[in-house]
Amino acid sequence: MVLEDKLHPKLNYRNFDELYRKNYNYVYACALRIVKDGIIAEDIVQETFLIVYKKLSEFRGESDFKTWLYRITTNKASSYVKKPYNKHERLTEEPISWISEDYLLLQPIDFLERKRNALILRKSLMKISEVYRSVLEMHLADYTNLEIAENLNLEPVTVRSRLHYGKLKLQQFFSH
Repeated sequence: MVLEDKLHPKLNYRNFDELYRKNYNYVYACALRIVKDGIIAEDIVQETFLIVYKKLSEFRGESDFKTWLYRITTNKASSYVKKPYNKHERLTEEPISWISEDYLLLQPIDFLERKRNALILRKSLMKISEVYRSVLEMHLADYTNLEIAENLNLEPVTVRSRLHYGKLKLQQFFSH
């Protein structure tokens, strides 16, 4: 969909697909940090972009677009966490039912090792301080240090430092 009639002049997106692709990882990382479950974070991402699509014309450009996007994402994720009936639904491990049996038969050892490492990483991230976790999650979502600094309102040197110490803390979990 072409967005020219809905966009503030500050935004440089040709269509909604481009806006979605360029911001998906950021929204997912923000949601995951709050809900701590990949599947639920995916749902939050979809709901967030639905709101963005409906309310894009209301973006006034007074703040950075990512700040506006962050606020929508955190509001959706926080409202999910606050609902009492959702507290028992959260999963500790993502189901693997979507993976074809052929893939498991071809590379069962590799798959299981990657799955185990991903589970250790996810659990380890939840055990370290939010200060390091937010930087590491964005780094894992392929954000550059400069993008992380801009999104978290930090100096680039602070991002490098937190990334370094966060990786050291994660290594402690993987070495045990």
